[in-house]
Amino acid sequence: MEIEAAIPPIRIQFDRITKFYGVRVLKLQPSHPIRALIKPPRQRQEPIYVVTKNLKASKNRTQLENIMRSVGANKGYYKLERFKFARDLPWKPTIDQLPGVSIQISEQAKEKTAKMHEKWLESNENAIENLIYYTDASKRNCDGKTGAAICRINGKNTKDWSWFLGSCMEVFDAELFAIREAVHQLREFLATYHERGNCPIRKVFIFSDSQSGLKRIHNLTTRPGQSLIQKLTNDLLWITNKFQVTVQFEWVPGHSGIRGNEIVDQLAKEAAVNENDRLPDSGYTSLTHVKVSVRRSCLRDWTKYTMEMHRKKRMGRFYMQHFGIGSTHWKACKTITAKRTYAALNQLKLGHGYFRSYLIRTPNCESDRCFNGCRAKQTPEHLLMSCRTYRLERQSMIRVAKQHKDEPGPLKFAHLFKNATTVDEILKFLQKTEIATRNWLQNQGRMEEEGVEEGEE
Repeated sequence: MEIEAAIPPIRIQFDRITKFYGVRVLKLQPSHPIRALIKPPRQRQEPIYVVTKNLKASKNRTQLENIMRSVGANKGYYKLERFKFARDLPWKPTIDQLPGVSIQISEQAKEKTAKMHEKWLESNENAIENLIYYTDASKRNCDGKTGAAICRINGKNTKDWSWFLGSCMEVFDAELFAIREAVHQLREFLATYHERGNCPIRKVFIFSDSQSGLKRIHNLTTRPGQSLIQKLTNDLLWITNKFQVTVQFEWVPGHSGIRGNEIVDQLAKEAAVNENDRLPDSGYTSLTHVKVSVRRSCLRDWTKYTMEMHRKKRMGRFYMQHFGIGSTHWKACKTITAKRTYAALNQLKLGHGYFRSYLIRTPNCESDRCFNGCRAKQTPEHLLMSCRTYRLERQSMIRVAKQHKDEPGPLKFAHLFKNATTVDEILKFLQKTEIATRNWLQNQGRMEEEGVEEGEE
């Protein structure tokens, strides 16, 4: 139940709160009295995230030092991202408030947006007065190394850049880095033309497949990426004051066959690999990466705890049979539906609820067999997958579950709960049938009793 509700054990919750206190300390200004107690490493080291086992102050370490060790602050936070609260001024204009600068994120579907972009390119890509940039980033799952790339298109002329960003940045940071570098390269390009005195550029388009990155550049709040956005804003101020050009940031869907996006996607992947160390490390340690690492370390602790409970057979037998130790996560399912329906869903998954395979344990239940002449044992998997009474209502649910099943063999009970799409189908099925609810159980029991009485007469 705790896993499904995303409620970790008290020890894990306390450990998570403690570690995020350490993250807050890292976010403080260097001149802050508490922050001043943390000594940064003198040289770059790979980050090592230790598990907090004991937060009591030892002879040589204070409690604060123990907390900072728990988030790895003693190893690897060289070039840590910094914030300046003075940058976040209410009266300071945001990027989209600068003259000639706009940010557009389409609300259309990915396929339709990609087609609209391709159509736009047909009439605008080769125009000499247009300057087009594509940006992208990539992060390797195997070693966490990150890369970023941009590509510039001006008529028939193209040029690209790529950067290796190390293993202490997330994709979000790398996407912001790529957008900022596109604006910086735009400034250099316009300055070069300005010296020659013949700049034909009137419109600049910067395309990114990161909606989160484009939404983040709106303001200078003290959140990850603030320093990059500050540099980006300064460059845009210089550009809009010096040149009569418009700059438009726009979202394009990734992996949709758009040529410019596919080029930078491949360049970013190659930069993340950084074969033969051809690119220098241009990255830093981002606060996003620190937070992600803390969450992962706490999830690892929770998973170990769950495995220990599984080994000691202290988890629900039905749940272990179908889902093993489950999948630990911080956020529970947010499906909006009737409380009764959602309760039935969880009862069916846990094996504890209004069905006879569970109620047979109580003195008032005399049989664990199903209703309406279906004499099979009334278990959750029987009700959802094979009860003949509901064969028509379950057709859509079974079809969708088979579409999302990515392993050979027959359909299993766990496949019905594989993802949000399959769970939505279960909820629709439960709304139609109302199985595993108190009213359903009482009505079916009453109908069964009436049938028995008629048979006796």
